[in-house]
Amino acid sequence: MVKDQTKEIANKALTQLSQALAGGKSEALTRYLSFMSRFHRYSFWNCALIFFQFPEATNVAGFVKWKEVGRYVKKGEKGIAILVPLKYKAKAKESSDDDETLVGFTTGYVFDVAQTEGESIPEIGKIQGDPGIYKFRLTNVILEKGIELGYVPNLDGAKGVSRGGRIELVEGMPAAEEFQVLAHELAHELLHRGDRRSETDTRIRELEAESVAFVCCSAIGLETGSASADYITLYQGNEKLLAQSLSFVQSISSQILESILHPPAIGIMKLSCQEQREIHELHASDPEAAWLQCEDLGFTGYSRTHGLNHPFEPKRAEGEDFILLNFEPDSSNRDDGGHWTVAYREVN
Repeated sequence: MVKDQTKEIANKALTQLSQALAGGKSEALTRYLSFMSRFHRYSFWNCALIFFQFPEATNVAGFVKWKEVGRYVKKGEKGIAILVPLKYKAKAKESSDDDETLVGFTTGYVFDVAQTEGESIPEIGKIQGDPGIYKFRLTNVILEKGIELGYVPNLDGAKGVSRGGRIELVEGMPAAEEFQVLAHELAHELLHRGDRRSETDTRIRELEAESVAFVCCSAIGLETGSASADYITLYQGNEKLLAQSLSFVQSISSQILESILHPPAIGIMKLSCQEQREIHELHASDPEAAWLQCEDLGFTGYSRTHGLNHPFEPKRAEGEDFILLNFEPDSSNRDDGGHWTVAYREVN
């Protein structure tokens, strides 16, 4: 059972945001969306809880977790209440697997890094106006979801369009703008191409997609405009509608960011996720050094191939192991292909 205090904080958080929007304060939602980009692994309600208790928060963790990394909560600091799921683990009779069932929530407490002292925390470098490797990763997410991606000369004034299973972008956009439009159109594909489409109108769909793009851009340090101005007239203090909409925004933003910030191993590659991230990031800045690192890991070939799919898809070539290093869409023709850079090795 959730403590009454935590439920009261959660309800107050949403009420305050809704009232701010109804009162014409669009910056309230912009601040919240920016905040959400830093806490994409938290649920919508926990984001709201943290934001309205400690709006300056940048990095939160529990008391024990901070201790594990050599930092300690300062004396007298007040914890930030969040919702913690209570799960019951039942042993399957005919299996070694344990099934977990959500039975409720309780109140837990986290502390922001500003409330702690001790070992320094490494700073994560931010990208200023250039999505770098993240544009490639976002492109890869789209393709992995079976969504076609095409680049065309003109879209009647639009920069991008979601067609249900296919995204089209105007060719030649700067990298940062292309990332933003890709995130916007992917949000449409994931949010508005199913049963929920009939439950929303055009304005809600556009605002949700723009909010997802805003969160994703903010998370990787890109400058972007406000995504919130029209929420004021659209929601008019309707807390239920606002909560539902922002919950979807948070869920899809989290899904996209998890894929581009913490990409999983490709195929059956025997490298750890950390090793793959290091190679991807190194290739974005120094392809030659990245290939030398691939050689050290036992890769025997390096190819740059043009086509709709890279040479190891849709099925892995028998006896091959690979890592996809880069994809560059080809805007010079209309076949929707591009150049795939792949390092590969033979395996027994």
